[in-house]
Amino acid sequence: MILSSAASLCHKNQKIITSSEKGRTHTAINPDGKFDLRHFRLDGVLIKNQLCCDFLLVNDTGKKAYYIELKGQNIQKAVEQVLAAERLCSAELKGYLSYFRIIPSKAKNAGAAIYGIQEAFE
Repeated sequence: MILSSAASLCHKNQKIITSSEKGRTHTAINPDGKFDLRHFRLDGVLIKNQLCCDFLLVNDTGKKAYYIELKGQNIQKAVEQVLAAERLCSAELKGYLSYFRIIPSKAKNAGAAIYGIQEAFE
């Protein structure tokens, strides 16, 4: 189990949750702290030597999982990373809806990569 024994990077009802790496940032807002959240650093910390995304934000109240990849410009690889992380964490997050957040600093051919994500779910 990847998440069960890991400590969250945020407090349960934290209002602002920030994922940052190499100058790229994703910020999530928890209005009035009404959702129970957990935030994890996956790549290189909880998951080593396997393809995965950088962060995972879990909303336990709403049963939602947000896979976050902070990327340079290779959007296609980012797609592979968020999908791989979802596969690795799916057993622990049964019944949760998955959402993917890719935050590029530069993006060439992002449209083609997004089309690739759409194909993966058809």
